[in-house]
Amino acid sequence: KSGNTGLDRNKFRGILHNIFGMTDDTLMDRVFSAFDKDNDNSINVKEWVKGLSVFLRGTFEEKLKLPSF
Repeated sequence: KSGNTGLDRNKFRGILHNIFGMTDDTLMDRVFSAFDKDNDNSINVKEWVKGLSVFLRGTFEEKLKLPSF
């Protein structure tokens, strides 16, 4: 996406790998899809904050509601 202010799939995967130690390609793609609520192949600030909130501090029930998990 030209001039985007979000994270594309490759940047997001780099964060998952470098910060969270994820190495499974399928899992990283699923996490990206769960964060990218509007399916535009970019994670904007709102999607990032909401996704991290559930990913890091969400209840078990909230995590179960994430798509693709």
